[in-house]
Amino acid sequence: MRLTLRTMLAYMDDILEPADHEDLGKKIEASDFAAELIHRSRDTVRRLRLGAPEVLADESDDVLDGDPAADANAVAEYLDNTLPPERVAEFERCCLDTGTTADMHLAEVTSCHHILTMVLGEPAEIDPSQRRRMYELPERMGTGQKLRIEPSHAPVAQMEPITVAAPVVPEQVELVETDQAAPVVVPSSIVQTDDVDDDILPDYLRVAAKGKRRRHMMATAVVLAILGGLTAFVISESMRDTKVPESVASAVDPEHMDLDISVGDSVSTPAPVAEAPPHAATPDSDTTAETPASGDGRYGDYVSPEEAGDAPSFEASTSGPTSVEDGLSPATETESPKPIQEENSLATTKSNPLIPDEIESGSIGIDSTPITPGTESDLNSLTDLDEGEMAVGTGTLDDPLGLGPLPGGEEAGASEEDSVPPEPTGPVQIGTYVGNNDVLLAYAPADDGWIRLPPRTAITGDTTFLSLPKFRTHVVLGNINAYLSGGTQVTVPEQDFNPKGDDQRLMLEMSYGKLLVNAGLKGSDISLKVGDDLREFHLDSSASLAVDVHRVFVPGSNYEVDIAPVEADWYLTSGSVEWTDSTGATETIRAPATWKTVNDVDESPTPILDLPRWIDREPMTDLERRARDRFAEELVIGRPVDLRLQELNEEKNAPREVKTLSAEASLFVGEFAPFVNSLSDSDQRIAWRSHIDAMRQALARSPHVAEQLHETFIRLRGREDGENLMRMVRGFSPEEIGTTREEVKQGAIIQLIRWLEDPNLDYRVLAIYNLDEIKGTKNLKDYRPDGLQRSRKIAVSKISKLVEDNEFLPSR
Repeated sequence: MRLTLRTMLAYMDDILEPADHEDLGKKIEASDFAAELIHRSRDTVRRLRLGAPEVLADESDDVLDGDPAADANAVAEYLDNTLPPERVAEFERCCLDTGTTADMHLAEVTSCHHILTMVLGEPAEIDPSQRRRMYELPERMGTGQKLRIEPSHAPVAQMEPITVAAPVVPEQVELVETDQAAPVVVPSSIVQTDDVDDDILPDYLRVAAKGKRRRHMMATAVVLAILGGLTAFVISESMRDTKVPESVASAVDPEHMDLDISVGDSVSTPAPVAEAPPHAATPDSDTTAETPASGDGRYGDYVSPEEAGDAPSFEASTSGPTSVEDGLSPATETESPKPIQEENSLATTKSNPLIPDEIESGSIGIDSTPITPGTESDLNSLTDLDEGEMAVGTGTLDDPLGLGPLPGGEEAGASEEDSVPPEPTGPVQIGTYVGNNDVLLAYAPADDGWIRLPPRTAITGDTTFLSLPKFRTHVVLGNINAYLSGGTQVTVPEQDFNPKGDDQRLMLEMSYGKLLVNAGLKGSDISLKVGDDLREFHLDSSASLAVDVHRVFVPGSNYEVDIAPVEADWYLTSGSVEWTDSTGATETIRAPATWKTVNDVDESPTPILDLPRWIDREPMTDLERRARDRFAEELVIGRPVDLRLQELNEEKNAPREVKTLSAEASLFVGEFAPFVNSLSDSDQRIAWRSHIDAMRQALARSPHVAEQLHETFIRLRGREDGENLMRMVRGFSPEEIGTTREEVKQGAIIQLIRWLEDPNLDYRVLAIYNLDEIKGTKNLKDYRPDGLQRSRKIAVSKISKLVEDNEFLPSR
């Protein structure tokens, strides 16, 4: 198959046979011009302001200078293969030529071919009502237009004039009847639109409609059948008799299932469970209002022996009477009856026993004569007991067991409010990570890595947190709502902070990133450390303060030794704030205002109207938002994220946007390999510039990070290539570039131009980035690092000519 414009369009829309598609693909790969033409045609289609040919133009039009491709009908004839052969070559030449006009024709023919492919491959869906309306148009137009509403008044010419001879009294006015137009009844055929029969539809549309209706009916029948089967299964399972397991049936004694309750000599029906607790005696009806059911409420539903003495006793065959141990005397058993053990009994439950389990059965001795706690006989009675035995006196309302005063001066009946709770030990909770569809990482010193936190995690002191790019993380710190924008690192130092107390000042240390702080209703106090600078704020009620902290990167600086200066941009979006500036003066600022802090020097606040976008929301496209949601699903809660980020960057089937976001996140957690490898990946061409900017910001953060990035380049690219690439990441100072023609020809620009022709893609990406930075341009002379070699050579020759003409001078 020959390689022409028409066959190339068919190849792009994938409508060729497999054999022809493979053959034509090999020819396109072998031809640099064909490959460049494919990229050019796709690029021209995306250009919105390119324009389109005139509809009624032809080759004889003087205004269009006889352009054979200016007529839109020529495009249709070319795609339909009906254009005369002598005009085909001329038409294709107009499309393949260079210039804006040629791009317009190429975009026209490419778009039309793609649209025809879509229409022929996938029939358009048309609403049935719209289709019927279109088929009725000829019939309606034949009858002519008719007014739906007649005029409300008759014409003036049809009315007879009314003359009045002289003024008269209102009572003598005579009514004159005039002819009025009868109300017009609009025919129903005009108002209503009757349904059109299927007979007026074409055969192919009628067959398609019936087939579609048949598929819908079959799908509905299948769904109803599944629902009916599930309903029948559920009903049959609910009606099936439940069989008691044999192990349970054998363990139950039917004789003990009957409940026999006797009061005195008579038998009465047991009261419902909801009316009285099963472990409490039922008092008489006339004493219910006078005698409390459970003492003073300190022991819940427990009934003291004094209260139970007046109530009638009852016996339940299900639990039986409480067994009397060997050491118990009959007098003690009758004087203080024990409540029957039930499931809800506070005094005798297994989970909350009154007597510890360590005391063995039969080791408790109760004297027949009650001993009053605190008398001299206490010691004598205790010495008579054997080892392990415990003496229990007669219970009272406040002391049911008769234990007397507890150690420390507390009584047995003391309530929880009277006792002072012990002070909590361990780290103090300062706030909570909400976890509202976002991601927050915490640094784990033991693992020397970052771990993703689960939602509703308590925040304590001496912890460093990190929010990843494209995420807006919400954290509650005391009465402050803090929002960490993408790529923000904040440390909560160890501090004496009580979230529920008054006049508490929150301390934060911000390394870099963007932070938004919303104060509570009562105002908030916060101490924020930016770099080595400390600022103290008092935010008014519901005030909002935003800050953007970053290091100032200077091209050509060696940040493995030098420390970049810190710059903070402050934005007061609402309310007012009282703060102490760098001079020690206290100042009150009202919103909206902004000011800047550079090297511990504060500028004067100025009003601002247009606030940065990141204050309200994280700026991103819909494609980036979908990539962010999928990226969040890949990070496992409670696990280190560095390994998973490395896996995402190495996956071949991962989407480009996910790999780009993974590379950006890797830079913040100390993994630079994915970021370095992205410079050699042509699929991430859109993010090259942002990746280089992020690497430069990482260099400026600390000398330790700069050393890690330098070592990564050497480890992945070797000593020589790693040094060259790291040199381009650092940038070039004005002294290295030169300010005169002789200095420029001997400076770094000549070396950068040589690297534009390097076979390695990362060399070319960093070289054109530095040239654009020096010249103050973007894509200098249309140079594309991933473009065809022929196009790159043309662009390099143009850039070299700028140096020869002494026009390539730095803009800074």
